[in-house]
Amino acid sequence: MAAILVVDDDVLVATTIAIALEDAGHSVVRAVDGVEAYRLFRGRSFDLVIADFRMPFADGASLVDMIRNREYRSRTPVILMSGAVPQQAAVDNLDVQDFLAKPFDDARLTAAVDKVLAPRQATAN
Repeated sequence: MAAILVVDDDVLVATTIAIALEDAGHSVVRAVDGVEAYRLFRGRSFDLVIADFRMPFADGASLVDMIRNREYRSRTPVILMSGAVPQQAAVDNLDVQDFLAKPFDDARLTAAVDKVLAPRQATAN
């Protein structure tokens, strides 16, 4: 199905998300922060990025900025997530397709992923 980059500094959260997405048929690559995620993003193509809002070194907002505004100017969809919900204005000003408040269950995760990927899959058919 889709190649998804999951970015979270909490290894347990990243593993749980990866398992749920792999069970849904997706290919998942994990990163522990925005810097590692950007390095991985530059090295291969992803259909979706799911990133924590708050991480060390480069947070979710910084990662979105790097993906959107550096040399790639990528339109790859991004879903941000956070356990400490940021101010709504901080999320509203980012070019992201969805936001997940932690904790969320597998059903909410897969529904968000399906919703975000649906337009891309429709154009691929």
